[in-house]
Amino acid sequence: MSLGSSRLRFNEFAKTAAVCGAVALTGTAAMATAVNVGSGTGIVTVNAGNAVWYLNNNISFNSTSSNWGFSEAALHAGGITRNDAFDGVLAWHVNASPAAASVGGYRSPSGTIDISPYPINASVGTTITGAPQTLAGLTVKGQMYFSPVKAVVRSTLILQNPTGAPITATVDIYSNLGSDANTSYRATSSGNATYDATDNWLVSCQRDTVVPANCSLTLDPILTYAYTATGAAVRPTPILAVTDGSDRQFFRYTVTVPAGLTRRVMVFEQMSDTEAHATTDAALFSTNAALQGTDYLSGMSASDQAEVVNWALAPIVAAPTDPIPPLGAATATAGVGKQPASLDLSGGKGPDMMQCLLATVRSLLGVDAQYLGQTSDGVAKIALAGGRQIAFYPLKASTDASQSYDLHLTGSNVLNVGTSCGNFTVAPAMTSLGNFGSVLDAMGVQVDISQQGVMVLTIGTTVYVARPDYLVTTGSGPTTPSFVRGPDGLFRFTDASGNVQALRPAFGDTDGLSGAAQTALGLGAGSIMIQYDGTAVLTTWNGQQYVLTPDLALTQVTAANAGNLVWQDGPNHYQYRSSTLLGLSQGFTAVPR
Repeated sequence: MSLGSSRLRFNEFAKTAAVCGAVALTGTAAMATAVNVGSGTGIVTVNAGNAVWYLNNNISFNSTSSNWGFSEAALHAGGITRNDAFDGVLAWHVNASPAAASVGGYRSPSGTIDISPYPINASVGTTITGAPQTLAGLTVKGQMYFSPVKAVVRSTLILQNPTGAPITATVDIYSNLGSDANTSYRATSSGNATYDATDNWLVSCQRDTVVPANCSLTLDPILTYAYTATGAAVRPTPILAVTDGSDRQFFRYTVTVPAGLTRRVMVFEQMSDTEAHATTDAALFSTNAALQGTDYLSGMSASDQAEVVNWALAPIVAAPTDPIPPLGAATATAGVGKQPASLDLSGGKGPDMMQCLLATVRSLLGVDAQYLGQTSDGVAKIALAGGRQIAFYPLKASTDASQSYDLHLTGSNVLNVGTSCGNFTVAPAMTSLGNFGSVLDAMGVQVDISQQGVMVLTIGTTVYVARPDYLVTTGSGPTTPSFVRGPDGLFRFTDASGNVQALRPAFGDTDGLSGAAQTALGLGAGSIMIQYDGTAVLTTWNGQQYVLTPDLALTQVTAANAGNLVWQDGPNHYQYRSSTLLGLSQGFTAVPR
């Protein structure tokens, strides 16, 4: 299954879950401070990386420096200050026509920007995000990150498509280096000083009129412009010739933004004091591995990086080499019998791999995710932005990172999650098992939980087989725990904190399900995949599919079916004998998909 389809199908399940509520999207600058800076040239001054940057915001006149970009900058290095870095750079334009026109410029309207952290601190990275602006039908925002280590700025144009159809637009970025006829290109990523279409970065300067061959003697900073990477899905084309004697760097990207999704175009500008320093540092922009080793991508989640079209980015996490130890015996809990054996996420490489798992969750769901910890029962919890949680048992972990960065359904009730540093096998869990057991104990009921997270409990004379949703709706305060069955037939548990979790019918015996379904439907060979909601999809050898929905309550096998493993007892409804609960069968409905 592709990453896109996993995100879509899991979010579809989340939207239709009995414990419902949309997952709220939140950006990486959620902790930023909104600051009204007004309008003007150099309206915001950022000190970072031994440099001073003068940011423009919402200016009305037409030039390369009129939009979201820089009017000027200065570098303090080598005991001197190098001023007059440029005459306006990194101005973004969407669907500018004709090319190099100043129409369609992003200007961060309203005069209010988000600054993180605020007040600006030169010793830490600063992120500034502009206000949204509609351009070419897209919701557009500019964002800049200023490195505290080097005189490097990352400028990103964020393009969100609010419509139900893809939108293709041209994205131009204009820079006036201010070096006029003295512009000299000193290095490129291909190893020479002449631009060609394979280059990913350029080093230029305003050469000294007395010593033309030595740009290091000039009092202007040497400039490095990094604008794409080898392997990127989208590469720019120059609008104007990139050559000595021309100080204009005008590039165009053609970007398609799928319906409802976001894409980003990202560039870097660096100021250096010598050609040698500029060329050495430029190598950091050449590969994903080198770039990931800097702070230049700070504040960008894995999903943010995946949205960048003009680079080939992928976070790199060192693969753990030691296994995650088992948690040991789960805490004895009243009302709870058998429990799954979990891994101890605090031991071995558990903390490292948990960070990798969080990156996958953020990427797939498009929301921020924070690890809440693991209970003595082995239940691990992740908080999602928007008032949701994920509760699960970590059953297995592997440092094999060859599996795709995705959610992988299996033929049983467990789920496999691929991450950048390995993979996890997980099962759904009750977020508050102690509360749940106490309620059951008061009812005179005990639940047994299989290694797949499937619960078997007998209430009266009825045996129920269910599994909790992975997703939990978080509560707003203390309440009396309760376990009730709703009009839709589902059980719901509310814990003492008001967290609500639904229990859905589950297949208690997945090992025999595939053969039973094939026999019941008269089909040839096939395979079973258990879905996020506990249903199963049977796929036959010729691609035909059936959705199998389990009954919540088991049935006593009658004498008439004592010799049968599977039988039909109603329209599209079948029973198959349980191999774990003697004398009982589980029913399921089968319909073509």
